[in-house]
Amino acid sequence: MIIRSILSRKYNGSSGICLCYHEVRDEEYQYLPRSSIVMTQKDFERHIRFAYRHLTVMHPDEFLIRMRENTLPPRACIITFDDGFACTLHNAYPILKKYDMPFMVLISTGYVSNSKPWDYHIFQTLFHSTEFRDRKIVRFDGFRIEIDYSNSSKIRKTKARLLGLFQDKVCSSNRERFLELLRETLNVDDSPAYPRMLTEDEVWSLSANGVVIGAHTEWHVSVLSDGPNEFYRQAIRSKKALERIIGKSVDYFAYPYGQRRHCESGIELVRKCGFQYAFTDYNEPARSSQMPYLISRMGASWGIVPLIMGLLECKPSQLKKRLLRKVN
Repeated sequence: MIIRSILSRKYNGSSGICLCYHEVRDEEYQYLPRSSIVMTQKDFERHIRFAYRHLTVMHPDEFLIRMRENTLPPRACIITFDDGFACTLHNAYPILKKYDMPFMVLISTGYVSNSKPWDYHIFQTLFHSTEFRDRKIVRFDGFRIEIDYSNSSKIRKTKARLLGLFQDKVCSSNRERFLELLRETLNVDDSPAYPRMLTEDEVWSLSANGVVIGAHTEWHVSVLSDGPNEFYRQAIRSKKALERIIGKSVDYFAYPYGQRRHCESGIELVRKCGFQYAFTDYNEPARSSQMPYLISRMGASWGIVPLIMGLLECKPSQLKKRLLRKVN
C-alpha cells in the first residue's frame, strides 16, 4: 500500500508510466550474454504480477488519449515491446494473457521477412565469447578504432566505445562488414542459434488477438547511423509492411536506440510518415508535454527492485529512505 500511495501521487493526470521490454527468454537461450534488455520468464511474471497489483495497466489507445487530456487515472501504465522477437509471442504473451493485460509490439520489419538474426545479438555475443586479451588498432570506413582487452576496465571502455560507433556511425548496409571486422579482431567463431524474430503470420496472430502493432524502422536504424533520407525510407516502409500484414492502420512508432540524440533529429520525419505517436527510451515518466512524438518510456529488465527504483526515480540507497519517509 505504501508503494501504491507514492505511485498514485507521482503518476496521475498528465503523467503516466510506459514500460519498455525487449526479450523474455526461455532456458534455451540462457547461454547468450545477459544484458539490460533481456529478462527471464520468471522475472517477467514478477513484473507483471507487480503491475497487476500496483499499477493501472491500460490499452495504449486509451492511455494516450487520456494523457493528452490530462485525465490519466492514478498509476496509469502501458506495456510495450521493441524489435519484434518471437519470444514476445511465445514467452511474454501467455503471461500477459493470464493477467488480462493489453500491450503493444513495435517491430523492425526487415527481420520479419528475413531469417537473419538481430545484429545486436551478434554484436553482444562477439564481446561475450572472445578470449582476446590484447590491444589492437583497426580501421573501418575512415574511423580509427582502438580495441583494448588488456584488463577489465579497458574492456568496459572498449565495449562502450564500440557500442556508440555501432549505434551512431555504422549504417545498416555496413553492419555485416563491421561485425566481420570485430569477429576477426576478437578471433571469435560465433555460431550459436540466436533467438529468432517474429514471422508475418505471428505478427498477424498478435494483432488478431488484440495486441497493438507499431513500427520500429526496417533494420533498426537511426537518423545518426543512416541519415535522414534512409531513416525516412525505412520508417515509412516498415509502416506500410505492417499495415499489409495486419490489415489495419499502424499509428505508433518507436525510435531505435531511443536516446535523445537518436530521437529529436527524427521528429519531423516521423510526422511526415503519418505516425500519430512516437516513443523514446528516456527512462523517465511519460508526460502530456511530450506528446505526440517524444513520449518517454522506462526500460524494464531483471528483478522487481530495479523496476520499483525506476518507477520512483531513485537509487538503491534512496529506496529505503523514500519508503520510510512515507511511513513516518
